Amino acid sequence: MISLETRTAFLQHIHLFHDMIEEDVAAIAGLLKEEKFVADEPVFRQGAEADRFYFIFRGGVKIVQTLPNKGERQIAELDPGDYFGEQAILAKHRHTASVVATQDSTMFSIPADQFRALLKKFPRLRAALDVASDSRTLARKLRFKWLRPDEVIYFLARKHEVQLAKALSAPIIALVIPILLAAYFFLSRSFLAIFGAGLTFILIALWGVWNYIDWGNDYYILTNQRIIWLERVIGVYDSRQEAPLSTILSVGVETDQSGRLLDYGNVNVRTYTGRIPFNHVPRPYEAAHLIEEQWTRTKHSATRTEREAMRNELRRKMGLTVETKPPEPREKESLQ
Repeated sequence: MISLETRTAFLQHIHLFHDMIEEDVAAIAGLLKEEKFVADEPVFRQGAEADRFYFIFRGGVKIVQTLPNKGERQIAELDPGDYFGEQAILAKHRHTASVVATQDSTMFSIPADQFRALLKKFPRLRAALDVASDSRTLARKLRFKWLRPDEVIYFLARKHEVQLAKALSAPIIALVIPILLAAYFFLSRSFLAIFGAGLTFILIALWGVWNYIDWGNDYYILTNQRIIWLERVIGVYDSRQEAPLSTILSVGVETDQSGRLLDYGNVNVRTYTGRIPFNHVPRPYEAAHLIEEQWTRTKHSATRTEREAMRNELRRKMGLTVETKPPEPREKESLQ
């Protein structure tokens, strides 16, 4: 049985609980049930009732979905510190995919009704969960072909809708011109006036459509390997500015008064190669916590790799056999 202290420390490293005091996290840790699964054992199957929410403590899982006439496809692989099952619980429908252990694994789970009660009690927990859930939903719709087979999206967003409203405000105001020309036509019966009204309306509509496309073609992405700013024009090009997580130097958030009111802002990620801005993204603090969590995992993984290399080098110098191990999934420092 894993102790309450270990469970609490484990949860404190997950972005969902970043803003909680230790006493509240400990209370949640006390609700968790420890479950063990062997390799290739299903945690739940597609179509099953969504009755529990899961955290991966040790091991890992894969998410697979069976589609009519298309067979089975793998959606993602998850590592220690990841969680799953929330989308079906929030939507109150059955699971749309199966989750299968990829190795002997230990999970923590909590019943769906207790999980929903926690979301009501802690609004910031719900906000953090919504960011991750919305990202997963959007990622499944877009399905970027350039992602690597072992790459998992943790955050994906466009600019906040307030930026769309700003982009469309000028075309909407400009509609006054064709309206006035149309009114003048009814007064003067001038063909030139109605022709000008129609032409002006078409040009303004095209302007509005272009502004909408320009708003929607920026995607801000965090995976388990890198951060990406993707500028995309469908059918034209994909332009990516990206950096590995290991090159991150700092993560900061900037908001103005309207951003604080409507919960959007800029997440500035400084790396060795430059700055990657996530501009005007919804819920910027939750996005920043997600980036920091993945960055921390990467640093801990690199530290373990360095320690293993040093240990093997010492064994070589001492004439001992060097044991080779398969690469381990990234885990939290608290899991050591």
